[in-house]
Amino acid sequence: TAYSPGRVEIVATYKTFTANTFLTVKRVCDANGLMISEILYDAVGKDDGIEFIEVYNNNSYECNITGFSLVDGAHSSVAFVFPDDSIISSKGIFVVSQDSGLFKNAYDVMPDFEGLLFSLNNSGETIIFKDVNETVVDTVYIEGGYKDMTAPASWCYGDELKSKGGQSASRTVFNKTYSCYDWDAAVPTPGRITGQK
Repeated sequence: TAYSPGRVEIVATYKTFTANTFLTVKRVCDANGLMISEILYDAVGKDDGIEFIEVYNNNSYECNITGFSLVDGAHSSVAFVFPDDSIISSKGIFVVSQDSGLFKNAYDVMPDFEGLLFSLNNSGETIIFKDVNETVVDTVYIEGGYKDMTAPASWCYGDELKSKGGQSASRTVFNKTYSCYDWDAAVPTPGRITGQK
């Protein structure tokens, strides 16, 4: 059992035989510090290929999110699963797009990952971020959520998260209160955190 992160030597001895090895113990990632930070779901003009979802690590240490996934609220949706060695740095961002070439043309930067297999609904969407055990890490409801998975009453009281006309839904509060008041409409800034309160 490891009690703290760091490099450790393990020595095994049996009678006159001895063997040793070194291991690097990494901190278990606190999922409370992982969150969705930006979503572009309604681009100007044709938005296929340039929609994106951004994931942020608010922890003070890097996290391995291999096997974590992003999916929308449709029952038929196919999840995007983060591949092996998806290590997100402290205060780091991963941008996930549908198509890296179209994304680069739109924003002049490359996404960290491509391959979102679902399109984001412009009239109501639910985005879910899950860990390797399928436990929900974060959920964002846009314009009341998707019809298969609508927002609970606690998400908003009278107001809804909306960002039309090429703006993105951008997180401004990073302690995850799980409400629309953590969010605002803003100019898309994939790969950068802006407007943090």
